[in-house]
Amino acid sequence: MLRLTPIVKNLIILNVIVFFFLNLIMMGILPISPRVVNFFVLHHNNYLGLWPMPAGANAFHPIQLVTSFFSHLDLFHILFNMLALASLGTSMEMVMGPRRFLRMYLFAGVFAGLMITFFDPMYGGVVLGASTAISGVLAAYAVQFPSTPLSFFFLPPISARKLVIGVAVISAVLVGVQMLGRDMGGLGRISHFGHLTGIVGGVLYFWLEKRLPFLRN
Repeated sequence: MLRLTPIVKNLIILNVIVFFFLNLIMMGILPISPRVVNFFVLHHNNYLGLWPMPAGANAFHPIQLVTSFFSHLDLFHILFNMLALASLGTSMEMVMGPRRFLRMYLFAGVFAGLMITFFDPMYGGVVLGASTAISGVLAAYAVQFPSTPLSFFFLPPISARKLVIGVAVISAVLVGVQMLGRDMGGLGRISHFGHLTGIVGGVLYFWLEKRLPFLRN
């Protein structure tokens, strides 16, 4: 049985608390005044989700750069992300140590958030979910364990480096398809640019760490 490391465990707990708290509020289950419930229903995306510019210029708030990767759309969304965080993040925290791992996780999420906010070429909707930061964890895993086999859904295990390169290429292709305006069905609801920049953020953290000694403390 997988034993979670402290930071990974607390990140999962925080994500789960936010998810269920918001859903309980919007379902009217918690003993909170209707006025507060209506506020959350109308405005929770403005403060918890990330709105790319220029479409979301009036809805963007800097706090979204962090809150967006602690918020999730539905049960499957948070379940998939937390399973990925548990399986990849535990190994990375053991290697990097808690403080260093947390810095990398937050850096990847915030970096991807900044890229989405100002440079996302197509995605027009609100961005929610930890997958940007987890993409950074996946990239960090490939940096530390490039030859370690990883499996992805139904695919046979391949080395972590090849998996990350494959995910990055697929994400870039899907961003291109979005730019062409093609109907992507359910895939159109996913921020592929966020996944791609999360991977870049994970690799960039190690590059910066070599040049900024305080990041290694």
